[in-house]
Amino acid sequence: MNLIISTARRYHQFCNTIDTLIKQNPNIIDIINKIYVLDDRSGWNEREKMEGYLVEKFKKKVNVITFNGEDKFDWIDKLDFVGRLCDDNEYIFFLEDDWESISPIDFKYHLDYLDKNKDIDTINFITDWFVQDDKHREKFDVNDVYWECPYPESWRHVEQIKDDVKYWHDVSFPNFSMSPSLFRSNVFKNNKFDRSERFELTYAVDKNFKSLHIKHPKFIHAGFDESFISYKNKRKLNVGIQILAYNCADTFEELIKPWIELDYENGYYDIDIKIWVGSGQFKIYEDMGCKNVNGPTIELIERLKDEGKVHHLFQPDKYHLLGDHTTRDKCISWCKKEDIDLMIQVDADEFYGDQAKPYLDWIIFNKKYDIYNTILKGVTQEEGVFEDWERFSAAWIKRNGGISHYYLDQHWVFQGEGNPNNEEEKNIEYRWVKTGTVPKEVCNPIHYSWNNDLKTTGPEHIKEKIEYQKRYYADNKCGYSWDDENDKLIKN
Repeated sequence: MNLIISTARRYHQFCNTIDTLIKQNPNIIDIINKIYVLDDRSGWNEREKMEGYLVEKFKKKVNVITFNGEDKFDWIDKLDFVGRLCDDNEYIFFLEDDWESISPIDFKYHLDYLDKNKDIDTINFITDWFVQDDKHREKFDVNDVYWECPYPESWRHVEQIKDDVKYWHDVSFPNFSMSPSLFRSNVFKNNKFDRSERFELTYAVDKNFKSLHIKHPKFIHAGFDESFISYKNKRKLNVGIQILAYNCADTFEELIKPWIELDYENGYYDIDIKIWVGSGQFKIYEDMGCKNVNGPTIELIERLKDEGKVHHLFQPDKYHLLGDHTTRDKCISWCKKEDIDLMIQVDADEFYGDQAKPYLDWIIFNKKYDIYNTILKGVTQEEGVFEDWERFSAAWIKRNGGISHYYLDQHWVFQGEGNPNNEEEKNIEYRWVKTGTVPKEVCNPIHYSWNNDLKTTGPEHIKEKIEYQKRYYADNKCGYSWDDENDKLIKN
């Protein structure tokens, strides 16, 4: 294998990384074919010292390749260069200069494993199996040495060890990380990194790499205070959950539970979740003469608001009820006031459960899209039979001039860039922008929409919902009807 070391003006940390590597792995000298140092803007004196230091330690030629760009992301050039060093050896061991070796590595074992398992692209040497939760240990166990990268689920990364106490936080990387790892060379060939702070996350999103994690960590991060993913440098990401809730007192707490528990630090972001709830009978139902049965739901949401679990409750004037889109429209001013970056739209019959976190992780690691659709797992009248339905669920609402207004049902428009007066002809329909569908294997939440026995929200009887849809939509039709004779719902 070849050894590639990435460094940048940190000679003393560079020496510590190499010293601890050789101390823990004295036989590594016999395994390495070539050594490359990719250096970003160190002084010539330090570059000369690094080369001499490695020649002394490894007793073989060292290639120091220098990069001197001054622009913000010019240092990514050296990562792009890795692919040009991969032609003469199938494997590379990549090591940055801010890691410290804490345990020996049986490189021959890992190289042999890669030889026998051609589907594995990389083995990561920093993960700690013993701090993971029981669910991960049961689900992703491979053997006594490895466990599978759980992406898109997150896992616990030990950032520091002080006085034998391990300090960890949640991270999630798409089967690729520039932390100390053994790679097949083809991982880097003919590929380039994005010139952004998210270069590591975006590099592997669409490449279908397969990664294994070591169970016993071999390195600990020695550059905690300088790391741009340290706690003090994490960027705030404000996420607003928009929920329309009517007649759902029995199930509402279950609905919001995963979102309440979702305040967490994820890779580069400190994520702050806020929940907006709009709750009131729609005007059409009042016109139909339907009984308003929302009282218990309002009592529950007001209690949850007092407990800090719901951040805002909007109720329409009981003498001037609103409709679906006019209620949702009230969320927009709140989003702007709370500086919401990502709005997630959830209805009271959509239950994400433990899929909420991988859902949000996928969105964060796929920020190239402006909006996102979810594939809902629709409950039908037949037990155990589901029908998938794809619909809008989230958007980066500051893009494209910012969110403007809702105009029908759940449909809305962006204001449009360069449109300070919000002229309608310059608005951008949300379905016109770049759209990503969250993969079904990442998130496929239960949707209790058309099942009278299992409904979680809406009027007292589903017959009223059918009549509502006929009145609300222009074609005076509904995809379902009620069979009074057999007392059951029928799909038209």
